[in-house]
Amino acid sequence: KSKSGPRSITEPKGCCGLCCTSYEVDKLSRFLSGTWVPFITSQAGMALTGVVFSVLLILSVLGCMWIPVNFELEWFLPNDSYVWEFSNLNKLYFSTGTTKFNVYTKGGSGPEGDYFRRQDELRALHSFVRETDYVDHTEAVTDWYQTFQEYVTTTTDAAAGDDWGGAYDTATKKFSDKATFYAALSSFYTSSDGTRYRSSLSWVDKACEDRETWDTCNWERGVAASRMDATFAASAVAGGTNRYNTMVTMREEVKKAMDGAFPYAREFANWEEVGIIGSELLSNLLICSAVIFAVVFAMIPDPKVSCWVILCIILSIVDVLGMLYWWDITINSITTIYVLISVGLAVDYAAHIAHMFKEATGTAQERACEALGRIGPCVLNAMISTFLAVLMLSMSKSYVFV
Repeated sequence: KSKSGPRSITEPKGCCGLCCTSYEVDKLSRFLSGTWVPFITSQAGMALTGVVFSVLLILSVLGCMWIPVNFELEWFLPNDSYVWEFSNLNKLYFSTGTTKFNVYTKGGSGPEGDYFRRQDELRALHSFVRETDYVDHTEAVTDWYQTFQEYVTTTTDAAAGDDWGGAYDTATKKFSDKATFYAALSSFYTSSDGTRYRSSLSWVDKACEDRETWDTCNWERGVAASRMDATFAASAVAGGTNRYNTMVTMREEVKKAMDGAFPYAREFANWEEVGIIGSELLSNLLICSAVIFAVVFAMIPDPKVSCWVILCIILSIVDVLGMLYWWDITINSITTIYVLISVGLAVDYAAHIAHMFKEATGTAQERACEALGRIGPCVLNAMISTFLAVLMLSMSKSYVFV
């Protein structure tokens, strides 16, 4: 190279018979075009390459078929944190539920929200929560309706005499008179038995919720809403898939027991992911693939070459998804992000090589030699630098980087 003049170009030895004078040759270029390409384009090289990538493709396809969709918020905890240690010890020795949830019921002054008219539904809801395997029955259940039923038959309130004046049937555990039902409920609410449930009942007449005004409020306007508290069983929330199934089943069963009622826990926002992330990943892959394919055909206006680039991209994504299974990784929001990023990387490496192949001349082998000699070092350096950048995160204890 002259200080004052242009670069001098040296033809590499063994460049498949080509005069490679359009790029600066270095040792890596010489190796790729003079040694590597002749080997991989030989019959033995193509056979070896075919076997290796066929095995990889078969394993990846199987992985794509078997990979589960799963996510647990605990994965974000560093594995040396005390919260991680607590979670593991709790599962190992006690296996008790730690996830609290509420069941909300809608009331109101209308017939559809009148709790007097919905006594059968209240009892059905109470029975479901008390009997379902999704609830940890070793933990307390804050059920105002059950305590109210016990209060009705045990209270010494003067109005409760003769089964509340004949308005209460002890066999069916139902009131036959609306006024008596709300009189009994107001008596329970203001008694010491109902103290702990005052935060679980919201009355239509808000004056009923204040000790100073409840003597003059209109109890018969009814209850606007109520809630009960319980704890999920440990088995019901063991793993992301179980959590999602528990959430969906609880919603269905609670609504079946009492129309308009629904369960809720703060963790539901995270559990929802398992149910939608698979379809979200697929739709995003289809959208970005459509855009990428259009760009590839536009930038490499040779159908044969463009189709090979697209095939290479598809196989790369199949390999990435399939290897997740063999690496014991599941489909979730984190892996979805990385899979979509990998699409862009697959485009870069395949498209650069293919574009240079299209611009080269000669036989297929000669064009491969020139393409890899010209752009191969750049692509290889990009791959190595990306690997080194990611390698710096290998010692991290965060799930995002692991």
